[in-house]
Amino acid sequence: YNRNLLLNSNSKEIVNNRIIGSSSSPAYGTSEPEMRALYILLTLDNDGGMEVLKYAAKLCVDKPEVYNSNPVQLALSIYKAKKQYNYAKFFSILRLETTPYLFACIMFKYVEEMRKV
Repeated sequence: YNRNLLLNSNSKEIVNNRIIGSSSSPAYGTSEPEMRALYILLTLDNDGGMEVLKYAAKLCVDKPEVYNSNPVQLALSIYKAKKQYNYAKFFSILRLETTPYLFACIMFKYVEEMRKV
């Protein structure tokens, strides 16, 4: 995601480029790093967290530029805070202005669990 506001528009060109990109600019719109980070957040509990570790290791080898991106690193720091039951780190990430809204929404799934720590 290039952080441009995604405003409603009647322009077909703007709407077509918003999410899926176009042939001239395939990277425009929602980015691969953001989608990969969302996958990590949505699978935090699968196999006791092992799925995230396997996925991150494969991503690091196959696509290091995506692995080192801000969204993926943020998702991995959220994973680490949750896995280590680090209450302070988890909630500090949740409160950051730079944490994307959708990431925060997914994090709310774990708020009750983290408060019991």
